[in-house]
Amino acid sequence: MANVIFAIDRHVSANFVTLTALETIIRERGGKKLQGKYTHKDGTEVYERSYLVSEDVWFKHFAGQPYVSEQESILIVSECNKQYAHLRYLDGVTPDEHLGCLTHVAAEDAREAPAWSYDPLHNRFFICTENSQSSAPAEDDAVAMWKLFDQYLADIEYRGAYGPHVRRFAEDLKELVANKKPRWIK
Repeated sequence: MANVIFAIDRHVSANFVTLTALETIIRERGGKKLQGKYTHKDGTEVYERSYLVSEDVWFKHFAGQPYVSEQESILIVSECNKQYAHLRYLDGVTPDEHLGCLTHVAAEDAREAPAWSYDPLHNRFFICTENSQSSAPAEDDAVAMWKLFDQYLADIEYRGAYGPHVRRFAEDLKELVANKKPRWIK
C-alpha cells in the first residue's frame, strides 16, 4: 500500500480545535506531521504544514472531505525501497504526474529544489528525483545516533540515581560523542 502526503486547507488550519482533531486522527493511525514547500504553477513558492498517512487512511478519513477541498493535488509515494512518487491532481481531469523517486537529501540540496518535504521527527529532507540514489551525507545516521546518545546521557545526569557502573558507561559515551577515544579502547 502507498503513502499519501497532503495538506489541510488553510481555513481549517486556522481553526485550532478542528486542526487538533484532524492531527489526532493522523497520529493515531500511524501518520506524521511534515513541513513542505512547493512552487505553484505561477512561480509562487508555498510553504505549508503537510501530513503523511497510508493510502487507506487517506481514503477513509480525508479524500473528498471539506477540509482538503481546496487542495490542488496530493503526493502518492510507493512503499517499495525506491519510493516512487507521483502527483495526483484532485480535479478529476488532470492526469497524474510522475515525479521520480522520493529521495533523502542534504538540507542544502532540498532548499535549492522547487519542492521538498521535511520530516522534523527524523530531521530529514526529501525531494523527488529521477535518480533513486540519496545525496545525503552518509554520516547523517551516525549524527542522529549520537544525538540519541546525548539525550540518553542528559537523562542519566538528570536522574542522577543510577549506580557508578551506569555513570561510568555514560562517561564513556560522552567521550565517544566528543570524538575522543574512550579509556576502554586500547
